Amino acid sequence: MILNIQLAENRNGEIWENHINEIVSQDNIEIINTVTDGGKGLLKGIDDALPTVNHQPDTFHMLSHRY
Repeated sequence: MILNIQLAENRNGEIWENHINEIVSQDNIEIINTVTDGGKGLLKGIDDALPTVNHQPDTFHMLSHRY
């Protein structure tokens, strides 16, 4: 699943946590892994909303931040 794209002034951890919780409750899905660009707010939201879910960076962002 890809998270909804919405305009927002702020994408801190709390905003992402609420967004993730809303999607999970509405769609009755189980998230077992996440792949992200490594944004701090998104990672915080994932950690708070999905503490037992595995996470990995996407290949582009993992390599671009490394070199």
